[in-house]
Amino acid sequence: MEIAATVSAFLTHVRVEKGLSSNTVSAYRRDLVKFDEFARKRKLSLEAVSRDDLVDFLAGLYRQKLESKTVARHLVTLRNFFRFAQIQDLISEDPSVNLESP
Repeated sequence: MEIAATVSAFLTHVRVEKGLSSNTVSAYRRDLVKFDEFARKRKLSLEAVSRDDLVDFLAGLYRQKLESKTVARHLVTLRNFFRFAQIQDLISEDPSVNLESP
């Protein structure tokens, strides 16, 4: 499955079912668009994303000189996104499990 399609479903879920604020949903969207661009460059499907890919993505954010708080927010977004994907049976394993916060 494409990451972008899952992002759309996830954003609808957090907006409608979880009732998150529009600011939170917008932050999730920005974070996940950035991750989708990273995954597309690597030609990764949702199922193919590994823990190492997530580590590389987060390291890339640090190389862009983003603050630790911003990178930590991206990690929270990714954890919530992959947990959602696993609950929806879109992936068998969550690659963000046990991924340490910056």
